[in-house]
Amino acid sequence: IVKRRIAIFANAWSEKNLSDALEGVKDEAQKRDIDLFVFLSHAAPGMNANEQREEKRIYQLPEFSEFDGLIVFSSTMNFDDLVDDARDRAVVAGIPAVSVGSKVDGMVSVEMSNKETMCELVEHLVTCHGVKDVEFIAGPRGRSNSDLRIEAWQQVFAKHGLAATDDRVHYTDWSAREAANVVEEVIARRGDKLPDAFICANDYMALGASGVLGEYGYKIPEDVIVTGYDYTYDGQIFYPSLCTVGQNDYQVGKTAFN
Repeated sequence: IVKRRIAIFANAWSEKNLSDALEGVKDEAQKRDIDLFVFLSHAAPGMNANEQREEKRIYQLPEFSEFDGLIVFSSTMNFDDLVDDARDRAVVAGIPAVSVGSKVDGMVSVEMSNKETMCELVEHLVTCHGVKDVEFIAGPRGRSNSDLRIEAWQQVFAKHGLAATDDRVHYTDWSAREAANVVEEVIARRGDKLPDAFICANDYMALGASGVLGEYGYKIPEDVIVTGYDYTYDGQIFYPSLCTVGQNDYQVGKTAFN
């Protein structure tokens, strides 16, 4: 008897969240005696072209005609061309394909509640902490999960009559390094008049932002609030622990499989 096989594409930038989701996939696969093959890289926009090319090679290894399905953790992949290529190859092979984390045409999508959960976070900042002035450190321009989080901030601020202008949005490659650079630029531009909060589109950028603020002698959250997103392990063991948004990654994995 030939066992069924599922290919999984992901990027390891958020190891704990991904491992929890994969645990959910694994538990469902074991119930049905299905084998999983995980293809993982660390490809990131901050790498040079050669590094990116070598990291991306792993996604060319599987021959989809030998698999019965594909799960792509598209919100982690960093490069839309990787997701589009995987979808197109799945179509040619005639296997079902699922996108996890963002909507992709031609794939079944399991989307996170990016906007709703970020709205809750921003609403808390405004109503409980009096936040009126924000610098938003986003992911790459055009990435749906980042853009939805920006929209949430703008929506809540608009509801409260507060300004959330495009010049306060700083696009990055999701990395702590680029977030640190943003904070350096904001400090140089604004001097001692820091915003009430830096809202970051993921925890790693929040950690980078917090590190620079600490180097300049600012205390968090007394002098400035820093928030993240994803509820990563690193963010929770950091001091002070990050104000962040967590989702049930294990359940996401179970849903993607089913």
